[in-house]
Amino acid sequence: MGSAYAEEAQTENESTSDDGVIPPIENGFLYQNTLLYRHNPLGVGEIINIGYRKKLGDKPKDDLLFGNAHFHTGFELQTVGTINVTEAFFLIEPIALLQFRFSYGRLFTPNDGNPDLLYDISLFSNSTKAMASIPGAGLSACSIIKLQGQLRFPLGPLLVRNTTLYRKYAHMTNFEDREHFYDFNYDVVVESNGMLIHNDLDLLSLKSGRPWILGLRYSYTHPFNTHETIENGDVQRLGPIMAWQFKNKPNRNHFRDHYVLLLTQVHLQHPVRAGDATFDGEFDLDADPFDYTTSRAVPYIGLLWGFGGQFAKK
Repeated sequence: MGSAYAEEAQTENESTSDDGVIPPIENGFLYQNTLLYRHNPLGVGEIINIGYRKKLGDKPKDDLLFGNAHFHTGFELQTVGTINVTEAFFLIEPIALLQFRFSYGRLFTPNDGNPDLLYDISLFSNSTKAMASIPGAGLSACSIIKLQGQLRFPLGPLLVRNTTLYRKYAHMTNFEDREHFYDFNYDVVVESNGMLIHNDLDLLSLKSGRPWILGLRYSYTHPFNTHETIENGDVQRLGPIMAWQFKNKPNRNHFRDHYVLLLTQVHLQHPVRAGDATFDGEFDLDADPFDYTTSRAVPYIGLLWGFGGQFAKK
């Protein structure tokens, strides 16, 4: 779940915002606030999204292809632990089956990117500290360019949804000029000024007017030119996804679209999170970081609570 947090929160909310009684907001200045908790790796944060949404065309809402055509543009602030990302975004959905999102932002890290910050916090697992301690890697402040596309295919009572994100890093200020850095959000080690691709494939059971969604998500992350000490830096996860959308109240457009989302996945592949549990004691920087593996039985968990609304209505 990624800076992936914002994309997941937004797409889930838009997919379930129609409760069958109160229609979704089609035009106006909107906000969305998402609180999140993540485990393995640990993360607690908040996502604030402020922007303008405009319906495209004059097709009625019940038109299956063009009823929800729109664009949405604005700014977003993501805070996970002590790492912050501020970005501007533009999203367009020309038809119900297709959505594109572009954003440009800046990632800020504390302590000039010194990974010692992670080592000193006992709440972080040894495997998380190991990812940041790989020789030549560390945290980094940088610019981030993101291109995202999403395809949706109805399949009877199910929806197949595929979201692909291309993430490019630029203008990095690495700690001690290190050539790689640990992206805490995607849990991968990436080459300085490099790139990654992240893909989420969902099979969802959803229906208009029904508050809950159940499904299965397969996630794949590929960092290009990962660190030479990592045999394979790809990350693969698989597990159930569940969401509940609370009903909107009449004349409450300023505070609506409440939802809760739970994602639990098993690491099918990861440099340190898909092995046998080892070295439960205190983390030692002088040890081989790949000795600090976590059992595959310890799942990735993401829990989100979100809400949004309209600033003003004409």
